[in-house]
Order: sequence, then C-alpha cells, then structure tokens
Amino acid sequence: MCGLIMDALHTKRLMPAWTTRLSDCVVALAWGADGQTLAAAAADGAVSIIPKQGGAPVTFTAHNGMGALAWHADGRRLVTAGHDGAVRCWGADGRRAWEYQAGRAWLEQLAWSIADGGATLAVANGRRVTLLAADGTLLADSEPLAATLADLRWHPREPLVLTAAYGGLRVWHGASAKLLRTYDWKGALWQGRWSPDGRWVAGGGQEHAVHVWAADSGEHLHMPGYQAKIRALAWSGDGQWLATGNGPDVLLWDCAGAGPAGAAPLMFGAHAQPVTTLDFRHHGALFAAGGKDGALMLWDANGGPAPLAAYLGSAAITLARWSPDDKLLALGTADGDVLVF
Repeated sequence: MCGLIMDALHTKRLMPAWTTRLSDCVVALAWGADGQTLAAAAADGAVSIIPKQGGAPVTFTAHNGMGALAWHADGRRLVTAGHDGAVRCWGADGRRAWEYQAGRAWLEQLAWSIADGGATLAVANGRRVTLLAADGTLLADSEPLAATLADLRWHPREPLVLTAAYGGLRVWHGASAKLLRTYDWKGALWQGRWSPDGRWVAGGGQEHAVHVWAADSGEHLHMPGYQAKIRALAWSGDGQWLATGNGPDVLLWDCAGAGPAGAAPLMFGAHAQPVTTLDFRHHGALFAAGGKDGALMLWDANGGPAPLAAYLGSAAITLARWSPDDKLLALGTADGDVLVF
C-alpha cells in the first residue's frame, strides 16, 4: 500500500549512504556531540560505536537486555542502562569506565543534564529518579512514586528533570531529586517533553490523546481523538511545532503565539501503518517520520501535503535521529539494521 501511495506522489526516493547490521532490534541510537560517531544498541544488550562514514564499528556487550544509551557532551563517554538494573559508562574504545548498580528495575530512560554541560546523569529507576555525578557517584534518589516512570527529560536551560508516568508529568530538582511540581492527569502518559524554549510541557497518553501544559501557569490543553496511543512526540528546534504520532498520520500543533488552544492541527499522512518515531532537525522545520510499515518520510512543517523524500524499507523503523549538524539522518529497524542517509 505504501509503495502505491509513494508512486502516486512521485516523491524523491532516499538511498542510505551506508548500513550496519546489529544482532537484534535497534532500541537506541545516539550521535556523539561532534557528530563523528553514532552509538547504536540492540535489544539483546550489544552496543556498536560506528564512525559517521560507516566502516568497522567498536562492538561490545553492555547489558543482558538493553534499555537506553546517551553520549556525554564531551563526546568521550557513553552511558548505557539495561534490564539488569545497571548503569555503565564506556569509552569510545568500548572499555568500561564505571558502573552503578541502581537496583532491580529495568532501566530504559536516562539523560545527561543540558544546562551545565553534562555534570549530572538522571536515570528513570523504576518508580524513582536517580541522579548520578559524571563519575558515577550517587548524588540523590527521589521519593518513590506510585507508578513506574515511562520517560525522563532535562529542562533545556534549568536544572530540572521532567518525568512521565501514570498520574501525569512531574518536575524534579536536578540536584536534590525533590519533587517540585506535578502536571496532573488521571491516566498514564508514556512520554513527556519540554519545548526547547521551556514554555510548554507535552505528554502522550494511552487514551489516544495529547496533553500540553503551559509550564509556568499549568494551564492544561487536552487534544483527544487520536487513532492510537501516543508513542511519538517531537518538538521543532524553535519550539513552534509539536509533532505527534497518530496512527499512520502525523499531526502538527502550532505552539507559537497563544499556543495550540482552539486551533486545528496540520496533518501529514502517507504511511500504511502507525508512525513509530519522529525527529525534527535541530534547525528549521524539516522533520523525519518513520513507521511500522518500514517507510521513512521527510516533511516540511511549513510546506505542502506531500513528503519531500522517502525511503521504503521492509522492516519496521524503530528510531530516527538527526546528526548534530543536521547533515545525516540515522535510522534503526526492528530487524537490527542501522541506516545512515
């Protein structure tokens, strides 16, 4: 079906510059801060650090079951988290620098602080937020919530951590892990995202709706009527556009000016199956949408209803990530392929 749609649109076809095969489904992708390396993790716990031109990767086993990975801002340290409850730090050569055993929970979300250049690592540790120093020393643990944390992100400019879970979004102090604020919702939110300007917080819910709060006032905007659970959210670099996965479609909400209240979203649709991943370029309005149908679409938020370019693969796309300079786009698939365009 997707091929017929794309033939009708006469869309430019993308071809990868290179590909690498991992041992299992690709569950994490992260570019180094300088864009010279790409880290990719397979579900079975294997990690590959790949030069941006492709070629032989540095590959090692990080965990018995993989959850997440993130490069430090210095580009020399890669942290990983796994289903074994461990957080580990690795050099670019694959040698382990330190380990922190967080407990028995599966670890699937972690992130380095932004405002201070990565002095603190936040980990979604079951029902708690765990804060570690850059050398792996424990700084603080939050009080436990009633539900497991599903997502975790740092504020773009302040030492604040946003989490998503059943009951809404919560904001934690980035040094003490003290709970500072709650954006309440009666159901489960799978994702939580600050807008790049810090003006909004957004969450995707299991009840087929998107929730946006004004970060300061707490005003709540509820956008229901989606076809499926919201598992893909992405902000444009200037904070104007919030892209949301809606079954086979992408809906874009304009959050500039007064915000999205009372406004209709833009709809972009050419997938045959649900959208699984979204990522905006760091600058501009170009974004990538990958789907369960194996298709990647490039769209311009300020453009027309047809995609600018597309790649049509056979395996479900799990992740799409732009390089820091926006010149390369990396994809991961359920079959274990890493493709760079």
